[in-house]
Amino acid sequence: MDSSLWEQITNYFTTDMSAYLLSVQEHISISVLALAVSALIGIILGYLCAEHRIYGKWIV
Repeated sequence: MDSSLWEQITNYFTTDMSAYLLSVQEHISISVLALAVSALIGIILGYLCAEHRIYGKWIV
């Protein structure tokens, strides 16, 4: 049973490597985009908290 699974995995990567790499590229792109958006929001809200104390109460 284990050798059959190993053969399936090997077969997948030998025949569909381009699809796998495309999926990895899409995953990294989505992750970087989410990180950039969250960093931008965090920096803006952090600046507002530091400059205007009244906003800090609502933001935090």
